[in-house]
Parts: sequence; C-alpha cells; structure tokens
Amino acid sequence: ACELNGRIYVIGGSTGSAPVDTTIVFDTQKNKWDSAAPMPTRRSGLTACTLGGKIYAIGGYGDNGALNTVEIFDPTSNTWSAGPPMPLRTLMIRRAIPFGQHASQGTTTAARRSGRIIVRACFAAARIRV
Repeated sequence: ACELNGRIYVIGGSTGSAPVDTTIVFDTQKNKWDSAAPMPTRRSGLTACTLGGKIYAIGGYGDNGALNTVEIFDPTSNTWSAGPPMPLRTLMIRRAIPFGQHASQGTTTAARRSGRIIVRACFAAARIRV
C-alpha cells in the first residue's frame, strides 16, 4: 500500500491461493473505499511507491513465480502502463522505505531518490530510471 494525495492505494495481494490484480483506494477525507483500474499483472508480495504523481508497483509474485515487472498507475486517468523491467526478479517484498533508512536482511525495499526509484532486493540493488 502507499499514499498519494490523501488517498491510500492498496494494490495486488492474494486470495490465499492466487495473486490478484485489484487496486482499491481509501479516500481519507471521505472515509470511503472505492475501486480503481486493475493492474495488468496479478501479483502478491510486491512493493508500491510514489514518484511524480504516479504509483509504481514493483516485483512480487505472479501466477508463474517471482516477477521483475514494473507497472505504473496514473490516478488522474485511472490507467496502468508498463514500466522498465528490473534486471532481477523479486518476491516477498516487505515495504517501501524512505531513502537512508535500512530494512532487515533478506527483504526487498524500494525508495525514491533524485528522480529514481531504488529497489534493494536481498543483497542486490537495481535502479529504475523514470
């Protein structure tokens, strides 16, 4: 989940047996949930972060295993587009953290820095230029 413009976006997840493509939005001002466009790829265990008014869904676990895909949600047009794939597949991403903070060993995180999203997966790192 991530926050953008006073709304909390919950993206993907699992039914317990399969990943899902859902995007649901909680409007903190109206105290109300609503649906948004589903992701092109069903996934669980992903991370999501915001940059430039858009939401980036990164990695996770899809129908056929770990993913290297990145999908970008534009809340203004309620549409998803493909981002550049990561050079590595990641799953069980724990959370997005602010740059400069550290996560526990073995987790994958994403952070924003200087117009980039930096993804740290276990002991590897990949940078996605946006």
